[in-house]
Amino acid sequence: KNTPTSVYERDNVKKALKNLQMSIISKKKRLDRKLNSGKVKNNIAMNDAQPKNTPSTPPSVRGFLSGHLSKRDLFRLPALSDAKDFGRYFIPVTTTQVGRVSSYLAMAHVVSTSIGTAAMAAQQIIISIFYCLTPVADSLGLTAQSFVPGLAGAKKGHERSKALKRASMNFVKSGALFGVALMAVVGLIPLMTRFFTSDLSVLASINQIVPYLLGFFAMHGVICSVEGVLIGQKDLSFLSQAYASFFFGVPYFMLKIKKRAMAGVTVGLPSVWGVFLMYQAVRFGGWLVRLAMLTRKTNRESADVPSLFNRAEVRIIDESVLRPLSEVDDQSVSEQKRFKNDSDELVTVGA
Repeated sequence: KNTPTSVYERDNVKKALKNLQMSIISKKKRLDRKLNSGKVKNNIAMNDAQPKNTPSTPPSVRGFLSGHLSKRDLFRLPALSDAKDFGRYFIPVTTTQVGRVSSYLAMAHVVSTSIGTAAMAAQQIIISIFYCLTPVADSLGLTAQSFVPGLAGAKKGHERSKALKRASMNFVKSGALFGVALMAVVGLIPLMTRFFTSDLSVLASINQIVPYLLGFFAMHGVICSVEGVLIGQKDLSFLSQAYASFFFGVPYFMLKIKKRAMAGVTVGLPSVWGVFLMYQAVRFGGWLVRLAMLTRKTNRESADVPSLFNRAEVRIIDESVLRPLSEVDDQSVSEQKRFKNDSDELVTVGA
């Protein structure tokens, strides 16, 4: 309230305010330093209080069956119920695998006992390339075995048959595309064989088999995909019977080539691979025919089940009262009752 009048007094007031401001700033800095030092101490104390992550025992490298399976279990017979569950798959699957292997064993036997050394060397290179390419299309069969069982196990009806047909066609198309890709790779074999051998006779033998490999892999993708669809629909009896016939049929024709060679007739790798190509062609035609038969079977089964239409669904509320869920053509109550009497389970009115 008492304002200074002289210049001397005003200067003293300014100095006092400046000193007060400086003292406040210094006190604030000291307070901040104390607070920061306290936080650091608290953090150090907390870190010291936390237990250090020092593993007491090394991590285990045993599998998830550790403690649940003993050596005695390997020699113990399974339960009868489990054996029955797997028994219906054991014989068909085993027959299928044995039928596959017999063809390759017969081929190897004929080549090693009836054809010359150059042909055997060429066969070794061809088989190596062959085994590198076949798993590419085999993946289609494994994919079909994963997706198709869910569709085949659905409730019988038009939606199930349509879904199976659509999935089957998609797998066949994919198999055809895989076949084209594999044929493109096989077409490059004459350019790649020089990295395997420099023997001209061996190279000539390999080039003779390229057309047979083109025909084989042109059908291989479709065969693998359709076979996966058949397995997904649990058509194991057909596959087991087919491969059981191949188990005897393919070695029979292969041994006929050996018999001709023993009789003095000149044979070579084209004769062996010709039989193998016929084996592939029989599978190609048989698998497609079987798939068509299963498709017609599912269509007949769906025809026996009344279909539900989105625009004309009828719900039975009472034994004598029918209420349409959506707009339906003009139908009298008496007509709806007549349709109900004709069907014991479901009444569907056409839109």
